[in-house]
Amino acid sequence: MTEIRFGVYGYPSNFTKEEIGKQKENIFSWLHDMDLHALLLDWSKICTLSDKKIIKYIALAQEYDVQICVKAPKDLNFLSFQVEEEEKSIEQLKKAIALTKKLECHDLIFSLGDTKSTLEHKVITKHLIKILKPLLKDEEIRFHIEPSCTPSVYGSLTELLEISKSFSNVYPSFNLIHLHAYNHCNLISPERIVRLLKQIADILGETSLNNLLVQICPLSYEQGRFIPKTFGERKTGQLSFFDSNFEYFPKAIDYIQAIRSFNITPTTFSNTYKTEEIGAMRLRDSYFYQKMKEVE
Repeated sequence: MTEIRFGVYGYPSNFTKEEIGKQKENIFSWLHDMDLHALLLDWSKICTLSDKKIIKYIALAQEYDVQICVKAPKDLNFLSFQVEEEEKSIEQLKKAIALTKKLECHDLIFSLGDTKSTLEHKVITKHLIKILKPLLKDEEIRFHIEPSCTPSVYGSLTELLEISKSFSNVYPSFNLIHLHAYNHCNLISPERIVRLLKQIADILGETSLNNLLVQICPLSYEQGRFIPKTFGERKTGQLSFFDSNFEYFPKAIDYIQAIRSFNITPTTFSNTYKTEEIGAMRLRDSYFYQKMKEVE
C-alpha cells in the first residue's frame, strides 16, 4: 500500500507572509518541517517558471519528499460545442500536460468547463471521450477530472465515472468541496462520504481509491455563495476541537473515518481558509489518531 500524504493547495498565506515565503521554492522545506508531504499547484502559479527554477523545484521536492500535483488552467471548456473554444482548451491542456511532465509530476487535475447544451448527457459524455482520448494517452500521468459545483452544469460524479471507465489512467477528482455543494450540502457524516467512495469503487475498482486526489475544507453558505472555513470552526465563529454538529461540514473526522473504513491512502489537500497547513495537520493527526484507536 502506498504511503498516505497530506498537504496544501497552493502557497498558504502563512507561508507567503513570512520571510521564508519570499522565495517560493522554500515551500518544500516549510512543508517538510510540519511533516506535510503534498503540494497542489495552480497552473497560474507555475506556468512562467524558468527551466532553471523547474529543475530546482524537482530537486527540492525529492529532497524534502513532497509530492507535487498540478491543476490545469481554470478556463478550459470542452463543453462549449464551439470549435474555436474547444481547440483553445485542447492546446491549453496540452501545455498543462507538458508542464506536468517537465516537473516530473504524475498527477494533473483539470475541469471540463460549462455547457448550455440541451443534448442528452450520454451524448455529451460520448463527445468528451472522443476529444479526450488522444489527449490523455500518457500512462505516466494520472488525470483527475474536476466535478462541477453546480447541479445545472454537466459533470456530476456519475458522469465523471462514465468518462473515467473508458481510460486506464483517468479518475474523478475527489473534490469534497464541490461534491458537498453539488449534493446540497449533505456530506454531514462519514457514511455520506463512504457512499461516494463506494460509487467510485463500484465502477473503477477499490484499488483506484488509492489514486484519488482529495481536496477538502468545511464550507459555509452565505449571501448566495460558498465560503471556505477552518476545521473545527463553529457556526458561532468559535473554534472547537470536539465533534459537534455546530461545526461546518464536511468535517475532518468524517472524512478520515470514511477513508479508514476502506483502508485506503489517497493524497489529501487542505483548502481551509488562510490556514491551509493547519487544516492539513489536523487531517493528518486525525488520521493517525483514528488508526491508533483501531489497534487498541
